[in-house]
Amino acid sequence: MPRRRTRTGFEKHVSRADGIIAHVVATHLWIEHLLIRSLAAVLPRPDAIFSRRPPSFAALVDLAEALEVVAPDFADVLRRVNALRNKFAHRISFEPEAEEIQALQKSLRDMKNPFLISLVPPSKCEMMIALASISGYFERRARELGAKDIDG
Repeated sequence: MPRRRTRTGFEKHVSRADGIIAHVVATHLWIEHLLIRSLAAVLPRPDAIFSRRPPSFAALVDLAEALEVVAPDFADVLRRVNALRNKFAHRISFEPEAEEIQALQKSLRDMKNPFLISLVPPSKCEMMIALASISGYFERRARELGAKDIDG
């Protein structure tokens, strides 16, 4: 009788990881890039902040909100994205619950100009669509601010 091969933790959590993990982490990295490029566009001396190690994502959002790069309601959306990314990045087998997806959707719904994507039932697919919408929205805002080197 052939011996049944046991999956290793690496196979389970890395080789065959759910694509949602990569999507959330990549979206977070993209938003962080947009935050840095947007702030560099509005700060008189951006090198004073960005020449060494950039501030944390949370500090970037706070600074962007303080400088009106992003509105307070969108800053809340970005904080939810950060919280979601942190859960994926720091829990080996994290699976988003409907409540977490609903919280992201609610923050989009609560914006002054609400995202329509926030009105659909929560699912991983809808979370990915919401993250894509957030990225597109913020990329347009970064371009409005005159951000350079957006496309990296």
